[in-house]
Amino acid sequence: MKLHHIGYVISADKLDLYKKKYSFVLDDVQKNYIFFNFSKKLKIWNEYIIPFSKKSTVYNYLLKNKNKNNIHHYGFLVTDITKKKSQLLNNGLILIGNYKINVPCFGGIINTKFFYNGKNLIEILSNGK
Repeated sequence: MKLHHIGYVISADKLDLYKKKYSFVLDDVQKNYIFFNFSKKLKIWNEYIIPFSKKSTVYNYLLKNKNKNNIHHYGFLVTDITKKKSQLLNNGLILIGNYKINVPCFGGIINTKFFYNGKNLIEILSNGK
């Protein structure tokens, strides 16, 4: 697994600024705006997530953290998402979500799986599978 991105949940008051500054995807399934920028220094992507509905997958997280801009998850690129999913489940992680989303700056359709290890959210992703 290679660290691909760090996901941050951002409060809605930043929406207009982020729309002007970064490319984004409107995710109707998870009810979020998702913004991306690449850190040349760290050589990873930053993912900024802003919920647009109370039904958003991150809305309660944002409320719990009192609208602070906190790290939400760590995303890892994998070559075989099915094999990695099995390994993580066998190591006791809990699968909490599966999503397919079109992210042009990541190369198009990506398949993602979110896991919880008791402390952090871990996302694994692969292109188009």
